[in-house]
Amino acid sequence: MDFGVTGIFLYALIVELTIKGLWSYENEGAEAEHTHNIEKIFSDLLAGTQAEIEVMYESNRTHYTRILSEGKRQLGEDGVRVEMASLIEALQWNAIAMAHLKYDHIPRGKTVPAGAMWDGETIWFGSEKDMPNFGLQLVDWAANDLHRRGNR
Repeated sequence: MDFGVTGIFLYALIVELTIKGLWSYENEGAEAEHTHNIEKIFSDLLAGTQAEIEVMYESNRTHYTRILSEGKRQLGEDGVRVEMASLIEALQWNAIAMAHLKYDHIPRGKTVPAGAMWDGETIWFGSEKDMPNFGLQLVDWAANDLHRRGNR
């Protein structure tokens, strides 16, 4: 479980730093606010950037929703009490995870697509194919997007 929690914490770190990096790029190299409130920083990104990130996030949610449906069918509703977070809820969760997950070691709140999913008691891990990691996809997308923007 410790390895999984480490991965979930690193997911939160990757998402925060990538959102801040995108904000910095879009603001001519200015440094993003020193806060874990990436929901606010995200809301200051260009509308097109926000829209592309939301599409990517929702694509990931589709994978998790399918797995949740299968798990509930196999284990029953009480066996899998996982709720998927919307993008905004995921950004809010991210702030809490950055501040507290390294001390608490149990992810709380709705699941985000971090290569794992959880309820209050159990963490399930999956393959990248079945449970893609939005944080890793966000980094790849940002690197490619910034490269494209730089070539315009």
